[in-house]
Amino acid sequence: MDPSFELNHYPQPKENLLRKIAKKLKKTSPVLRVFIFLLVLLICFGCYAAWYTYRILRPADLFTTPNISEASAAPEEQKELTAGDYFEEKMVNIVLLGFDVDAERRRLSLGSRTDTIKIISVNFDRDKISIIDVPRDSYVKIADTPTYDKINSAYYYGYINAKDKLRHENGVEYALKSISNLLGGIPLHYYVTVDMDAVVELVDSVGGIKFNVPYDVIDKDGVLQIPKGEQILDGEKYLHYLRNREVGGDIGRMQRQTELLLATLDHFRREGLIKNIPVLYEAYQELIDTNLSNQQIIALAVYAGRMQKENIVSYTLSGSGQSRDGVYYMVLDTEKIAQVMEEVFAVPYTPPEPQRLTDTTPVAPKGFAASFSEAGEQRGVKLTWSKGDKYNLSFRLYRSTPGGSEVKLAELTGTSYFDIDLEPGITYNYRLEAVNHRAVSAPVNISITVPESFSRPDREQGPEPTEPAEPQAPAPPASEEPEEPAAPAGESDPSGFEEPQAFEPPLPEREAGLAPSGNPETSAGERENFPEPEDSDGSLIIEIS
Repeated sequence: MDPSFELNHYPQPKENLLRKIAKKLKKTSPVLRVFIFLLVLLICFGCYAAWYTYRILRPADLFTTPNISEASAAPEEQKELTAGDYFEEKMVNIVLLGFDVDAERRRLSLGSRTDTIKIISVNFDRDKISIIDVPRDSYVKIADTPTYDKINSAYYYGYINAKDKLRHENGVEYALKSISNLLGGIPLHYYVTVDMDAVVELVDSVGGIKFNVPYDVIDKDGVLQIPKGEQILDGEKYLHYLRNREVGGDIGRMQRQTELLLATLDHFRREGLIKNIPVLYEAYQELIDTNLSNQQIIALAVYAGRMQKENIVSYTLSGSGQSRDGVYYMVLDTEKIAQVMEEVFAVPYTPPEPQRLTDTTPVAPKGFAASFSEAGEQRGVKLTWSKGDKYNLSFRLYRSTPGGSEVKLAELTGTSYFDIDLEPGITYNYRLEAVNHRAVSAPVNISITVPESFSRPDREQGPEPTEPAEPQAPAPPASEEPEEPAAPAGESDPSGFEEPQAFEPPLPEREAGLAPSGNPETSAGERENFPEPEDSDGSLIIEIS
């Protein structure tokens, strides 16, 4: 077929509309062309501004992707929202994490401790903002591990176990999942992390924050840092107020942080600074991280700025202070959690049974041995042993005779004892147990008979001395109900982590070569070093391992 046939017998396309307009514009004056161009540009900009404003003033639309099939369905065909759908379409939960990285942890690359944890829940359906404060010492199951620990350690677990992910992102993921574990598994998709060092620069960059300080803020040395009354807080004072725990402990500190956060929002709204939030974020990206977009940040700030104060409600989770292996924890009140779940998320929640923390039962001491000696001044029974495990913090030694009552000889941290209060020809039974705070190991026992030729030396009995002799201080008794310390253990290193069966991250103190808190080891200078018992000079040696 002739190709020209096809070209000649099909209708030819009409001239392009834009070309027609361009030809007509060429015939107009230059001034008119400039005016038309500016008018078109203004219309385009106005349309974009209207669309952008519409998006900003409807923040709920920025957090969901509408389902086309559901949107086009008739009202009677739309299904009832499930709990998951409700969270996706009606609520936004944002976790605010404030990190406090001291110089030592930064030097050793040990990651951050989460000093502040707040859940900001925005309910677009009920036009309500809820702020939930989570104590940093809360006892919780760490996500993706079998371990229970403090909630402020969750980020660290993720940080050190990052394999194919970046450490920070993995730490945040562990933190969000662990916080969700506390609240019955509610979804937490968004986060904002702030290095507390950034607070000083951020506050100073906006000229300070106006705030009515409710009381004189005095530091631990008794020095007045911030006087009572309304004032402009600069960055240093702002940060000091955030960290202060002298009044109300950690719970009081969290509540004051929320008050200061709301005052900061008021200040930004009053001074017209909300529009500057994306600029501040860009300037301090090294100290602030979030997975919220600029549009979402501005939309939420505008939404919160228009919110009436009575529609912003704060909640503080609380519980009882308990200890495990010498480490302080906050065991949250499950009834309080159920109340928050109902009021904030409208989700029925059956609280689990309240937890009661116990100490790890230590392994019994090993190599418990007794030997009798009349050599020189050391005449008596020498008892030696070694630690069964790291939970052997101290030892209790008892003695009895056949038909007699048992007496406690000593409670000590060393691994030896020299008994001289003996009678010739008597058989003595010794019982030894390891102590880990309130937990006690199974006992180990040994018996030895004193020779008839024994003569009692003229000196006090006790732990066998080294050169020079140093008395051993007894271990302090552990209270059944430990009180919350003035400075909760969020300030201490997470050295009391439960030893998991299949997951055991290296602790910061172990990596740094530091002695774990709550698990004091007897130093080389404190241990009593004796030679192995020898079968000589008529000495009687009995050893039970």
